[in-house]
Amino acid sequence: DVFRFGHERRTDAEKEKRLAVADLARILSAVLQTMSWFTWEADNRPFRVTPEWVDRYDAEMKTLLPDLMASISVVAALSERTYRAFDPLVSEAFDLDAQIGKAASSLRDELDLTREEVGELKDPAFSLFRRFRETLATEMGHHGTDLGDETASSRDGGITVEHTHD
Repeated sequence: DVFRFGHERRTDAEKEKRLAVADLARILSAVLQTMSWFTWEADNRPFRVTPEWVDRYDAEMKTLLPDLMASISVVAALSERTYRAFDPLVSEAFDLDAQIGKAASSLRDELDLTREEVGELKDPAFSLFRRFRETLATEMGHHGTDLGDETASSRDGGITVEHTHD
């Protein structure tokens, strides 16, 4: 019974982690899609990049980025190894959004230059999206092996027990 209980707890923990990664994937995908689309439009259809269009991008990112931060925090609480795999991508997404925002901020004054600057961020956006997909495939491919690859903490009756599986 003790073995079955331990196995069920690991299975539940793994399921919880996979659901958290799925939520992170959903939100990060939306962030990266928004960035990629915005930069692609600026590069390929610059006539679409207007002050109103930039305002829509900003509004969407103001909704998505807090959700992204919350989601990576949940992943961090469940799996340090998985957090370390995704955190550089999340950090880069925030950095890229700042670059896009900076490039787009001068739109009202220098329309053509702004479109060009935003369009130049298309390749970094698409590269980040590609690396995200690769990381997601790798991390989701670990199904069930997380506890063997990192230091896992389990709480039982208020006592923290550290298990090292290296």
